[in-house]
Order: sequence, then C-alpha cells, then structure tokens
Amino acid sequence: MIDKQALNKKLAEWAGFKEFNWSEDESGILMWSDEGKCREWLDFTDSLDACFKWIVKDNWAVSINSKTTCILTIPRPKGVYGSDNYVGQRKGEPALALCLALEKMIDSEEKK
Repeated sequence: MIDKQALNKKLAEWAGFKEFNWSEDESGILMWSDEGKCREWLDFTDSLDACFKWIVKDNWAVSINSKTTCILTIPRPKGVYGSDNYVGQRKGEPALALCLALEKMIDSEEKK
C-alpha cells in the first residue's frame, strides 16, 4: 500500500516547499515556499496539473501509457550523452504513476 501523504510530502520537499499542513477535511497538503509563490492545497498523487505546475521541468519528457505506466525521461547534464528513465506504474491513477516515477528519480539522486 502506498502512503500518499508521505509521498506528497517527499515530492513537495524536493520541489522546494518548506511548510506543510495536512488536513483530513481537505484533499491535499497546504504548502508554501520561502518566496511565498504558492499557498494552496496540492495533492500531487491525484493531480497531473499539480505535478506539471510545480515539479516537472520543461526539458523533461513524460509519457503516460493507458493511464497505467508513466515513463519520466530526464536529459543528462550538458556534455553527457543520453538521458535517464524512471518508470512508475499504477493502474487507473496516472498522477500517482508519475509520482512514483518522480520518487525513483529523487531516490537515485540521493544515492549519488
């Protein structure tokens, strides 16, 4: 079973959000950045819009196949050939599939 609340928090921290307030009455996390750019309820695991607005970079490629599999392709730094692929799968939940791919990318960064 996937802990969506923990995954949302992990993604938010990686994206630069500093403060979180989870409420059972709302769907998502109220978060804001140091710059005050966002103060809204976000639920990355249930919203592709939130993922693309706050997490996915312009030069990343995202492919979602039949709302089951998400492949996230991130180009390597300038001067390094190729790209890195991360796959997330979750049947019927494309946003969660993307979040799982993002989590794999974050985990791989932490290992470096």
